[in-house]
Amino acid sequence: MSGSEEIYRASARSVPHFNRIEAFKKCDDVFEKYGGHSMAAGFTIKGDKLREFRESLSALTERDVTQKSQGSILDIEQEISPSWINQESLSFLTSLEPFGQGNPTPTFLSKGMSIMSAKTVGKDQAHLKLTLEKNNYVYDAIAFRQGQSLGEARGTVDVAYTAGTNYWNGKETIQLTIQDFKRSG
Repeated sequence: MSGSEEIYRASARSVPHFNRIEAFKKCDDVFEKYGGHSMAAGFTIKGDKLREFRESLSALTERDVTQKSQGSILDIEQEISPSWINQESLSFLTSLEPFGQGNPTPTFLSKGMSIMSAKTVGKDQAHLKLTLEKNNYVYDAIAFRQGQSLGEARGTVDVAYTAGTNYWNGKETIQLTIQDFKRSG
């Protein structure tokens, strides 16, 4: 937000589960003008309306975002058998790069994977290193910044992950990068 004490202009960004423009519509009487879409918007507001705007937007955010963000939203591309992940499919996925905001890395779901081993690794034991099994195939997996979930990493789980290649000590292996997991069933 920038401007003088009389009038301010601002732009705003949002998160997927909070529609910025719908929130602005609910308090549109405070604006001189506003516009945009669900993820980005802008507005012009008089200085004497700022407090009212902040209070209204805070109440909306508290209600909508708190209710919806009990967990983050994870977009799953497809439920697959992890046996689909091999050098050929990884080459295909690589051909879809570059990945980024408009072209996210595909996230897959595989249900009923058995955790053979789990341990924390990295600085401050922040990451979770797993060995998973499904239909007699064994998979190496890493869950970055999920070391606190070690106690949940047992039994049979449903796993959301991206797939890639890990290079370590001159050895190349397929590795699943776990985005999230939960107990099966």
